Amino acid sequence: MKTIFFSILVSIFLNGIAIAQEQYDLERSYLSNIPFHQEVISGGYYVDPPANIEGNPYFRSKSFEKGTLTINGLTYESVPLLYNIQKDQIITFHPVHSRKILLNGEKINAFTLFAPEKTVFVHIENNDSYSQHHNGFYELVKDGNAQLLCKHYKTTSAKKEVGKYSGYFTESSDYLLKKNKEVIVVKKRKQAFEFLGLEKKAILKELKKNQIYFRGNQRGFLGYLTEIHNKQLQ
Repeated sequence: MKTIFFSILVSIFLNGIAIAQEQYDLERSYLSNIPFHQEVISGGYYVDPPANIEGNPYFRSKSFEKGTLTINGLTYESVPLLYNIQKDQIITFHPVHSRKILLNGEKINAFTLFAPEKTVFVHIENNDSYSQHHNGFYELVKDGNAQLLCKHYKTTSAKKEVGKYSGYFTESSDYLLKKNKEVIVVKKRKQAFEFLGLEKKAILKELKKNQIYFRGNQRGFLGYLTEIHNKQLQ
């Protein structure tokens, strides 16, 4: 019995150390980026999603991770970031008040998350005809004269059965192509070929050879087309 009680105390102690270390790391990141915070903090505290919705509204993880932010051409490193893809909001942590706070999305040019892999997001303006545009943050999949973008988003649906949760989060994504100031949502491969001005026959033959199909791998398919287009303009 004493052994069990001792084990519980050790577990609580170690958890306390881990939480304190995380708090210290967040505070150190915050204090090293004071100019950044003065520049973009909107002043509002972030409100966590309702506890009765199963899942979470975040990109990849509900935990803060170190990222970078680009504001007016200046990049700030090791900033604690959390990205809510349901509301298209970027969140950081205020160690003094131990609260999550919203960043002013209008002042952010881009941000990068690194875990488990590097993912770059850019801010796109004037795409209000797209229903998931919201604050205008898109993953930059391919860059160049033409850009391949991915919009990650989550929606909520009601649960039919009665239980702990009244609803759940569902994740979706759309692929978009941007050239000059024009942006289109790609639903059919024909749209991509026409938008990028590419001949289909030879390219489709190569894609088929590599077993890359639009329906099964939109990311790979559209990424290949975007690269071909950009290489032709070099």
